[in-house]
Amino acid sequence: ANTLFSGSRDSTVRLWDVSTGRCVSQRAVSRNVVTCAATVPHESLVWQGSEDLRLRLWDTRTLQPAATLQGYVYFPLSMAADGNFCLTGSNGFDSSGCELRIWDRR
Repeated sequence: ANTLFSGSRDSTVRLWDVSTGRCVSQRAVSRNVVTCAATVPHESLVWQGSEDLRLRLWDTRTLQPAATLQGYVYFPLSMAADGNFCLTGSNGFDSSGCELRIWDRR
């Protein structure tokens, strides 16, 4: 089945069945206000950025975090991903935290 990953300001992430339009799985993580997400090509994984300054790598088969990375000054607003790397960008605030960063999940 084709699925779609979504996240929102209510600190939840969801998997949707595209053919039926129904939510098939949902997970809430405290303070996980989702700001961006990117699928990992050819894998059941999605990178997700949050206002809690963390990146989460979700396993979409179980909707469990496969990894959580920390180290941001300002939350990410955009991202792109491949098999091992995730590129994130943030606009910062008052000249602090404006950056592009490459993350290695290995």
